[in-house]
Amino acid sequence: MMIKKLSFALFLPVFISVGCDGTEAKESQTDPDTRTDTDADADADADDTGSPTSECTFTGYTPTSIEVEDGSDWFLNALNETGDGGLRVESWEDFDGPTEVGEYTLGGNNYADCGLCVMMYEDCEDGDGQPADNCSKIYFATEGTLEILTFDTSGTGGGPVEVTLTDVVFTEVTINPSAGYLSTEVEDGDTWCVDDTYSGNFRDWSGAGDPVPDFTGPDQNGEDYSLSNMLGTMGVIAFNAGDWCPPCVAVSETHQAVWEEMRVADPRYDVGFAELLISNDDGEIASQDDAAAWADRFGMTYPVLHGESVADYFTLHIGGYWVPNYWIVDPLGEIRAWVWGDDAEITETVQEHFEAFLAENPDWVRASEPD
Repeated sequence: MMIKKLSFALFLPVFISVGCDGTEAKESQTDPDTRTDTDADADADADDTGSPTSECTFTGYTPTSIEVEDGSDWFLNALNETGDGGLRVESWEDFDGPTEVGEYTLGGNNYADCGLCVMMYEDCEDGDGQPADNCSKIYFATEGTLEILTFDTSGTGGGPVEVTLTDVVFTEVTINPSAGYLSTEVEDGDTWCVDDTYSGNFRDWSGAGDPVPDFTGPDQNGEDYSLSNMLGTMGVIAFNAGDWCPPCVAVSETHQAVWEEMRVADPRYDVGFAELLISNDDGEIASQDDAAAWADRFGMTYPVLHGESVADYFTLHIGGYWVPNYWIVDPLGEIRAWVWGDDAEITETVQEHFEAFLAENPDWVRASEPD
């Protein structure tokens, strides 16, 4: 389940080391080539960069790489050379963030409740560009406009996105995750002015219409299991995590029963089920002991895969977000649906996509009848 802002702290501690809450502003570590101190040459800098005022501490920003992440929410990261800072555009579906071409006014919103959030950030731990929790200095856009020039998420991603910032002023803030990600302006803090266009392509995650990328990894018993073993069944591949993720625990309490229910729901097909445990209770890579304890705790008899290769597979094909989530796979190994959240209707989704599969493959029959 994707929850605004909590995604930074709750969704993937396997890959995010939360250690800097942004409450103390430190001296900037940003590449000097990407910004200019406002001094006696401020007016000249403003003219060169198109910044809206000469009063900003810094003007202009040129990234060295741009990453775009897509899901029910979307994010554009324009990273600096070291990857530990940059400019970030966030659009949150539950807060009516935009997904269409158009011009949008910035300002007057707090980070806790903005649907379209635009920020600059510096000196972030591990270079993962998550501004809310682990960057020492954060700027929030309080003036100006953002225009979405291009926005294409056709298929499972891969399309272009392009945005233009005009007369945007970023104000230094602190962000408090413990207070619902409330942002507070820093007294006598720095400002940053930007007028520029940034573009990138949405990552083409594996999803509906794609074949399942095969994967073999150790299960809770130490035996290798391949996802291709589910060929011939309606497959459910669950991406899950440990106790740090309450929704993951909630679905784990029902997985075994749901799987058993699905296997007898329709004699025309069997259901294969495998869980990829991306992290343990503490947010670290799940070990053999972690997987065994997890399976024993919830009575799981289906394969529970674990280890660093599982975490890598999750990051490569899912993007390192949104747990718990599921791929629903047809008997020929094609992903039919990608659903997430602790309220995902797995049984109904499997049935629905089996009917669609059978309509497209009317000659397909189950290889063996149930006992």
